[in-house]
Amino acid sequence: MNKYAIFTIGEQTTSARIPTMQEASENPQEWNKQWEKLIASRKVTPAHVFKQHLEAWKIENHGLSSQADMYSGHLTSALYLRLMIAKEALGHFIYTNIAGKWMAATVATRRKHVLIGLSESCSVAINLNICRIFVGDILTVEHLSTDGHVFLDMLKSLIPPHNEVPTTLQEFAGKSWSDFLEKNCATDKAGQIALSEWKVLRTKLIYYVLEYTMLSFLGLPRPPIRVHRRPDSGRSECEKTVLKMMKMAMGKQRAKESKAADMERLSKQVVMCFNCGRSQSSGEKFQRCSRCWNAQKRSVTYCSKECQVNDYKAIHKSICGQILDMETATETAVSSVSSQLANNITSQIPPPVGGFKPSAALLDHIQLLNQRAREIAIYVQDANDPSKGRLCLIDLPFVQMQLIFKDVRDKAMSTGDRGSILAVCHYTLWFLMVSKSKLNYRVIIDRMEKEWELDDFRKGIMEMQEQQFSDPHRRPPAMLKMSLQEWVVYSSGFDFSLRLESVL
Repeated sequence: MNKYAIFTIGEQTTSARIPTMQEASENPQEWNKQWEKLIASRKVTPAHVFKQHLEAWKIENHGLSSQADMYSGHLTSALYLRLMIAKEALGHFIYTNIAGKWMAATVATRRKHVLIGLSESCSVAINLNICRIFVGDILTVEHLSTDGHVFLDMLKSLIPPHNEVPTTLQEFAGKSWSDFLEKNCATDKAGQIALSEWKVLRTKLIYYVLEYTMLSFLGLPRPPIRVHRRPDSGRSECEKTVLKMMKMAMGKQRAKESKAADMERLSKQVVMCFNCGRSQSSGEKFQRCSRCWNAQKRSVTYCSKECQVNDYKAIHKSICGQILDMETATETAVSSVSSQLANNITSQIPPPVGGFKPSAALLDHIQLLNQRAREIAIYVQDANDPSKGRLCLIDLPFVQMQLIFKDVRDKAMSTGDRGSILAVCHYTLWFLMVSKSKLNYRVIIDRMEKEWELDDFRKGIMEMQEQQFSDPHRRPPAMLKMSLQEWVVYSSGFDFSLRLESVL
């Protein structure tokens, strides 16, 4: 017989059975049915869960600092998660046409994969399972599957503008969440941290559901949810309270049966390096900052002495062994994500201006260019398999040429100016042609059309060619500002009888 978790707000007490993680794994349909029934009954509301956990947090051994540490860790992992899923989603929007396939699928098919996304996301971590109470009106099978645009719009919202490193989490609107915030405006520090913690967990759950639904629909394996822990620190009062609630909801026999599942979930817990983000592998034991551990029981781990020294110089010095507050915890999380990705994501393309909204394909192109920030390049895809695409390094031997081409390319990618777009695409195609590159021009041009979404794209390219041949020295429109002397030297070996009609 199942027992019930008890929730108290003021003088009002309510009891309810919380659907468990194990049920999400073993019987997703029944688990989902019970969750939706519980949410609709309002026997347990976000306010109930928040109050229960806030009371537990207030008696935590290390008080506010401990909870600020937990919040900072969750925020760091959520920002990483958003970035990773955004990259993944961007690729599927471009290469696997997930948008078209999702809209063409039947509602029944979409329901099937949304349920997989929901149940698998809630089957590993206790806090993610309970967090479903905070997303009851937006993470439902019907809401995400009936109108195909709802899921796709939420998935697209993960992609940061211009592929920037995300420093914030999205505001996923929902009536239950808005109502909860209106009635639970925390004024004390404990309440503010607790509220921020649930906001992060709520967003992480949405991220996982979107990712798992996407991958399930495409027939791809889902990566395991990385459950973060504090090594050797034991369970916090908050964690004990959550476990107590779940065991009461399950009953003794059910709790006993779930032991094997608990052990499997524990095996997925990870320790991460706070500098490079690498996870501790089997047989490894990362070292932690002794000052933070001794003073605050804060577990800040590193994979090597080098990482510890680098992180201390860049970020950790200001908080080492110190009590964290809400503001510092947030700054630490954002700085950690930004610094770890700084070497991989640089910026050479200016951000969009004037209301220009780059397509998903163009954002992917910009990301590739930003990874090669020191090179003046254009990415061309010469096969339908994106792994066979490559960066086409335009041969620009003169500094003036490099600056001219970069100006045209950057204007096209940041403003969407039609003339600049056609000029840079024409020059790329012309250069490849006169260089006698053996590429699949049809695929290259198809990608260009996806990136720029211009009407009459091919007609515009031909107009650029006519402008080139109307110039006495056959300079492409992108290079009209180039000095005549350098152009003559540069183009002396090119065959100007070649025309783009042969590849268009």
